[in-house]
Amino acid sequence: MFEKIKKMFETKEKRVENLVSILIILIITLIVINKILDEEETEEKDFKNEIGVELAQTEISSTDLEKRLEKILSKILGVGKVSVLLTYQDEGTINPIYNVNSTITTAEEKDDSGNSKISKSESLQKEVITKNNEDIILEKKTMPMLEGAIIAATRSKRYGSKK
Repeated sequence: MFEKIKKMFETKEKRVENLVSILIILIITLIVINKILDEEETEEKDFKNEIGVELAQTEISSTDLEKRLEKILSKILGVGKVSVLLTYQDEGTINPIYNVNSTITTAEEKDDSGNSKISKSESLQKEVITKNNEDIILEKKTMPMLEGAIIAATRSKRYGSKK
C-alpha cells in the first residue's frame, strides 16, 4: 500500500493532480460530517426551545409544572418512574393597569379680621382597565419564585440496570 502511494507522487504532474483530488475529497468529507452533526444539534435545540416557548406562553399551575418536569426527566436513558415536588418562595404578583384620576382642590377663605384659611382636598380614583369588560389588562405579571425541588427517581429495568 505504501508503494502505491509512492507511485502516485512520482512525477510532478501526478503529484499535483493527486494532491488536488485528495484535497477535494477531504473537503467534501468535512462538509458531510458537519451537516450530520448540525442536524443532531438542531433536533436537541428545537426540543428545548419548544418547551421554553410553551412554558412562557401558557399559565402553568405548580402541579402542571411538576408533571411536565416528571415527563422530561423520565425520558432520560436509564430513568424509571419519577416524582417531583416543587416549593415556592411566594405566589407571584399581578400588576394590572389602572386608569387614575387625581383631583386637587384648593380653597382660600378670609374672615372679617383679615385672617385667611387655606384648605386643600385631594381625591384619587383608581379604576382597573379591562378588555371587553372581562379580561384585566396587565402591566406586569411575575411568576412565583421557585425555592426548591425534590426529585425522586427509580432505575429503569428496560436498560439492564442492576438491582
